[in-house]
Amino acid sequence: MAALLLTRASARQREIAVRLALGARRGRLIRQLLTESVLLACCGGLLGLVIATWAGRVLLALLSSGRGKINLELHLDIRVLAFTAIVCIVSGILFGLAPALRATRTELVSSLKQPASGSSGRRFATGKILVAGQVALCLLLLVSAGLLLRTLNTLQAQDLGFNRQNILLFTVRPD
Repeated sequence: MAALLLTRASARQREIAVRLALGARRGRLIRQLLTESVLLACCGGLLGLVIATWAGRVLLALLSSGRGKINLELHLDIRVLAFTAIVCIVSGILFGLAPALRATRTELVSSLKQPASGSSGRRFATGKILVAGQVALCLLLLVSAGLLLRTLNTLQAQDLGFNRQNILLFTVRPD
C-alpha cells in the first residue's frame, strides 16, 4: 500500500506544487492526503470483511460436506468490527504519512516546469526499499507455503502402524 501511495504521490507532484503555489498550507495538504489513504484503507478493510464472511461460509460448507456435519456459526461481532476499524485507521495513517510528507516536500519551480504528463521519472530510495521488502516477504511466503505442502504430503504418506480404514472417531463433551 505504501508503494502504491508513493507512486500516486509522485504522479500528483505537479498538482500539489500548484496547490502550494496558490497558497495552500502544507499541513492542510498532508491532512487531505492522509484522509485519502485512511479512506482507501477503510474500503480495503470493508472488502476484506466481505471476503472473509464469504470465504468462511465456503470453507464451512466444504468441511461439512463429509460424513459428519459440522455445526458452527460464523458471524461478525462488535469486537471483530472494532479491531478491523482500528487496524484500517492505523494502517491508513502509518502507510499514508510518508507519501504525504514526501509529496508536500517538493520544489515548486522544478515541479511546475515539468510537463503535465505526470511523474518526473526519478526513482526514490524509499520506493526501492519498499519493493525489495515486498519481494523478500513474497519469497518468504512462497518458501513457507512450499514447506507446508511438503510437510502435509509427508504426513499423509507416513505409516502410523495401524490401518486407517474404517476407524470411528468421536468426541466426549462433559457438559
